[in-house]
Amino acid sequence: MAKIKSGGLGFGSLKTYNLALLAKWWWRVRVDKDFLWASVINDIHGNLGGTKDLRYMPQFKGVWSIISKVGLEATDLGIPLISSFQRRVGNGEFIGFQDDCWLGSSCLSHMFPRLFELETDKLCKLKESCSILDGVMEWKWGWRRQIQSGKEQE
Repeated sequence: MAKIKSGGLGFGSLKTYNLALLAKWWWRVRVDKDFLWASVINDIHGNLGGTKDLRYMPQFKGVWSIISKVGLEATDLGIPLISSFQRRVGNGEFIGFQDDCWLGSSCLSHMFPRLFELETDKLCKLKESCSILDGVMEWKWGWRRQIQSGKEQE
């Protein structure tokens, strides 16, 4: 918007203010998981309110639709909103092995959909899926059947 000297109202960009406020709600549903409103959003739209992976985000309706798309809008404006977050894995107790983006910018369930379909416990936590013994990481797979050659093996 234009400055007062130029005949404007003296406000900054309302679009930028709106984007910043929407980004705050988007961020809070990712951080404040224990709060009631975040639980409601997560129950309706999935883990992290459906905002965890921009490429696979479902199409929502209503107010949350606008908030959930703020990551895409910020990315279009050259603001890497997702990469601004730092996730601490810690002991893996609160990180979903397949469904949280703890390894790179995409979830394992989206990176390896065929293996995800074979998983028996799709909601298992990282802590349950691997362990470190004497400095060596050991994976605990829970697949319905053995891995076949080809795409699954890759």
